[in-house]
Amino acid sequence: MRAINPDMNNRRHNIAPLLILTVAMILSCCSRQTIYSHYESTGSDGWSRNDSLLFEVGPVRDSGLYEEQLELRLTDAYPFTNIAVIVSSQTLPGGPQHTDTLQLTVADEQGHTKGQGTLHQLFHLPLGVQYLKQDQKLRVCVRHYMTQHTLPGITDVGLTVKMKGER
Repeated sequence: MRAINPDMNNRRHNIAPLLILTVAMILSCCSRQTIYSHYESTGSDGWSRNDSLLFEVGPVRDSGLYEEQLELRLTDAYPFTNIAVIVSSQTLPGGPQHTDTLQLTVADEQGHTKGQGTLHQLFHLPLGVQYLKQDQKLRVCVRHYMTQHTLPGITDVGLTVKMKGER
């Protein structure tokens, strides 16, 4: 029969709260809180150049830095290796409007896609980080800027906004 060492038993009880506290601190400091994630369908015919997709975020609960990311779902019917999009964003009320043209490479020259998934490929395009004050809203408008008027194979366009931290 084995004797129980009371000192060893006390050490286990002292380490457990410390371990739990350490794990909780790591998870809380490294996580980014998603405050908005929404997709708009582009329709069965594809994404028309005339179809601007509008995303309205907020009002945000806390002031801080917010990271924006555009997300695109494509099928094998998409005929190009890249896509150009125009993204306009504005903080409300009364903030300035910022517009940028961005390029996303979706396949290499051999046609191998670079997205995630099998049936639909998901692509992420970081839009940047900006400071939003408590109760501010964010309006983001997206349209494609390709020479072909209607782009087949793009099924959905989404926007995800995560709180990155306080400033």
